[in-house]
Amino acid sequence: MRLTIFLIFVLSSVIVGGDWLAHTSFLRVQHASVVGAVHEDAGQVLSKSGLLAHPTMLGLTDHAVLANLGAFPWVTGVQVQRQWPNTVVLRVYETHAIAVAYDAANQLQYVGAQGQELGPAPLNANLPTLSMTISTTKWPFSRIGLGAVAVANAIPASFGNQISRVSEQPNGIVKVDLTTPVTFILGPAVDLEKKFVAMASVISNYTLSPGETIDVTVPGEIAVTPAKG
Repeated sequence: MRLTIFLIFVLSSVIVGGDWLAHTSFLRVQHASVVGAVHEDAGQVLSKSGLLAHPTMLGLTDHAVLANLGAFPWVTGVQVQRQWPNTVVLRVYETHAIAVAYDAANQLQYVGAQGQELGPAPLNANLPTLSMTISTTKWPFSRIGLGAVAVANAIPASFGNQISRVSEQPNGIVKVDLTTPVTFILGPAVDLEKKFVAMASVISNYTLSPGETIDVTVPGEIAVTPAKG
């Protein structure tokens, strides 16, 4: 009986002591830094992460920290890297921009793969510009611009510097302007892989003149319209 009581006492002491140790300042975050932030300010990320509130080292989770960073559009993931007993390095993973577009204030903004506005972009950003054929419509275009977003997101690396603009008409027809300048009509934003293959075939096998329009809506039935005038 005495042995049982002793064992219960020891076990209780371990549990209470372990809980105290986990919550003591010795095992709370005392030092924290951020790495991997390129488009977001590392200091602001750290401030919003919750790490400056000295949470317990054992209680930290990637999910909980990421939930605090919803105001940072570039941040898509984090990894809490613990350095015991009380130091944390927060590794930030950012999304990438697929295009740029002018917003309602006529300011150029980066656009993400889901059509989200990521933040101000420089005028010399080396990315396609998204636009609608309705001149009064500015980014974000909501649902009516998702075809242009889908096309921009699917642009192969081989076309990287050749596409200057991706535009969408109200009926969903998407056009791609090259830097040449030559325009390709892709039609609706479907079968994009086949349409880009058709574009590559035309560019590789034909001498295109500025102002020409090439319709690859049906990849196997390519139609070329000469430049006007």
